[in-house]
Amino acid sequence: MTALASAEPRRADPRAPAIVLSALLVLLVLAATVAASIGAAGIPLERLPAALGLGDGEAAQVARDRLVLVSIRLPRIAMAMLVGALLAASGTLLQGLFRNPLADPALVGVSGGAALAAAATIVIGERALAQAGIALPIGTLPLAAFLGALAVTSLLYRLATSEGRTSIVL
Repeated sequence: MTALASAEPRRADPRAPAIVLSALLVLLVLAATVAASIGAAGIPLERLPAALGLGDGEAAQVARDRLVLVSIRLPRIAMAMLVGALLAASGTLLQGLFRNPLADPALVGVSGGAALAAAATIVIGERALAQAGIALPIGTLPLAAFLGALAVTSLLYRLATSEGRTSIVL
């Protein structure tokens, strides 16, 4: 009997997911802190607590730092976190829907469907509305892209589903 055959299989540490998530959370906080301090109007790390109202400093400088931080940087940091989380969730949902860990919006055609619908809205919608003297509403383009992506996803799901089961091969 060889050493490999007699070796017991390694068991995963049940704490591993918690450790990984904790490390990723720490990295997220560090990245947000660095993002809050870097920019055209630099705010050094030692002035960040004062700008957040957690410390003291020169009143004019704290007011400027607070304005930059609260009006520009924190909303952008929050939006970046939200967009990243939503992209991760949508990718996970797409992979779960098709039961394929390699499913990707660009690979399966969802991005192309969104682009086609957006381009068609620009070309056709602009011409049709221009004749009536109406400008294309600003919310029309994202809505058209979403509907195009949804239509392609629905079509792909119907093509991949056979006898009530979704094939993992597209």
